[in-house]
Amino acid sequence: MNCLVCERALQDRNRPYHPHCAQVLFGSSFVPAIGFAYADIPTEAQKLIGKMSISGVQPKLSVVVNKDEKRFSVVPTGGTHILKPTPEAFPFLSENENLCMNLSREMGIETPPHGLVKMADDRLAYVIRRFDRDTVGNKIPVEDFAQLLGKTDKYDGSVEQIGKFLKRHSCVPFIDTQKLFVRILFFFLMGNGDAHLKNFAFVWRPAGYRLADGYDIVSSRLAFAKESDEMAITVGGRKNRLVKKDFEDLAKYLEIADRQRDRFFEMARALGANMGAYVRNSFLPQKQRDELMAIFQERFARLF
Repeated sequence: MNCLVCERALQDRNRPYHPHCAQVLFGSSFVPAIGFAYADIPTEAQKLIGKMSISGVQPKLSVVVNKDEKRFSVVPTGGTHILKPTPEAFPFLSENENLCMNLSREMGIETPPHGLVKMADDRLAYVIRRFDRDTVGNKIPVEDFAQLLGKTDKYDGSVEQIGKFLKRHSCVPFIDTQKLFVRILFFFLMGNGDAHLKNFAFVWRPAGYRLADGYDIVSSRLAFAKESDEMAITVGGRKNRLVKKDFEDLAKYLEIADRQRDRFFEMARALGANMGAYVRNSFLPQKQRDELMAIFQERFARLF
């Protein structure tokens, strides 16, 4: 049995989480219960009508850990976490997202604390701590790149446009452009073709504005087999048939030194060497594990 957060083996099989993983995700020594099932989501969502601004096709609920009752409570404001049950149309999307978020960390991509939780009907849902709230619940200034670039269509943009903005406005542009490059490289390998402009954000930090941590990272090609494009926004003017030279050109545009670029490629190679083990440890069923490996191996072969 593996931990519902990090997906590594548990020593105590009577507990679904490593104590450290639970503490980081929930901020408590106990695991909050979820007192409703997937079928109850429409009722729970009614509590939030007109109160939330989180977009997307997946059901999303703003929740907070109720320490008195030791459970998650749905709240219209002041939520510390986002609960994302798997939609009926896309089975195992929660398991998909947790794996991809864990794999992104293996590539050095920073992510908020996240994991899987069991609902009242024993279905797994994905939960993530909000990165736009501080430790006492105050809102942190965040804008996504559709807003920053003045785009009404979140798919109408390019990685280069994000990079240009970061070079001009990030307080550490040389770091954030590298983070952007690694993220795009990882998204390509994982088949994340739905990383649109709203999936990149600019967040206020004490030293100034920075590229926000990674979020909403999934293998959309695994979830949506008929997905038409490999990338949601263009790389070098294209969304499809990307090869290694496209990433070399992107690194050059982002002013990343060749030696640093090659280090990122080596990180991708290392991920490839261990990918099978990571996927086997995940909570995806075998069929989806096999499909994800096929997606990754086809993309990996184009680069290496």
